[in-house]
Amino acid sequence: AAKEAGMYMFEILMNRRLYIVWLLAFSFMLLAVKVQGAAITMADLPYLCDFENEEENQNWELNPSVNTITTENRWVIGDAVAYTGEKSMYVSQDGGETNTYAATNNVLLAYRDITLAAGDYDVAYDWQGLGNKTKGYVKVVFANRPNSGLKCIGNSAEPTWVGTSVQLMGDNTSLVDGDAWRHVQARVSIPVSQANKTTTRLLFVWVNTDVTVKDSITSIAIDNFQLAKASPTGYPSNIHVSTNLGTSVITWDGEAEDYEVMYRKKTDNAFTSLPVSGNTVTLQNVDYGAYEFWICCVNGEDKSVYTVFPTVYIYETDCYDALNMYNAEFEYGPWGRTGRTVKGFDRVDYGP
Repeated sequence: AAKEAGMYMFEILMNRRLYIVWLLAFSFMLLAVKVQGAAITMADLPYLCDFENEEENQNWELNPSVNTITTENRWVIGDAVAYTGEKSMYVSQDGGETNTYAATNNVLLAYRDITLAAGDYDVAYDWQGLGNKTKGYVKVVFANRPNSGLKCIGNSAEPTWVGTSVQLMGDNTSLVDGDAWRHVQARVSIPVSQANKTTTRLLFVWVNTDVTVKDSITSIAIDNFQLAKASPTGYPSNIHVSTNLGTSVITWDGEAEDYEVMYRKKTDNAFTSLPVSGNTVTLQNVDYGAYEFWICCVNGEDKSVYTVFPTVYIYETDCYDALNMYNAEFEYGPWGRTGRTVKGFDRVDYGP
């Protein structure tokens, strides 16, 4: 690296690599560079791709050999639709302008190379897509396939190798009929036959065999793909909120010693992130309403995928002055605060 006027210039860097630079200035400057290859390795876990980073997006291989078939459809990474942020990966018939697909018979591939040890892993991702029942859908798999075996196909049903691959879809047999965003979290095992291979891939296989669908139908979209070692302590569950005098206490069930929590109001884009020791986080004076919580387990140096709680309500229950409900005017409001008044033209509760 050459230094010029307080700036470091790197003269020799390889293409299709992600370089992360940390700078720390006190009485000296510390410079560190971490080089990551195109494949996801054990050192990259936990892995989360929200498709907002252009350098990371370049590591995804989209539509291999698609020009050899007749179709307007393509996998793209664009901003026509997203669950969080601005971008996702989706099938488009117009180069990414819309997340709709044309009525052509095709099998399209999007994949990311992985090189992982044999063992159990967890995957999670958000998805949306209508498709057409069994004729338009996506399957998500791990497969050991050489480059020669990774091609988009025209006039074809689902390739046989997809059905024999490691499925990453949880209880879903295929991803279809999802007009709203949904979340998948599943545990999978990478067998020895696929472990530490340079030809093992994480694949999104989009199949459409129905040429009668309307061209404006919503296609598949993927966002926030996560991959991590299987958590030995399970996952957070049964989230609960209690609010009193502006203090909201959020608890959940789980066996990990520590957690990382991200949350946002449903009407906001940005998340707030904080580390948590134990199964409780306390928030002060947050706006009432519907929130979304993402919680991951921290087990030593390992982190799990985030378990998503898509709708968590934070609110404070009103109390009513039951002793005075006989009157035409009585107070109500949060416990311990000045109440609001209900007024009527007559008594509220006549009683027996």
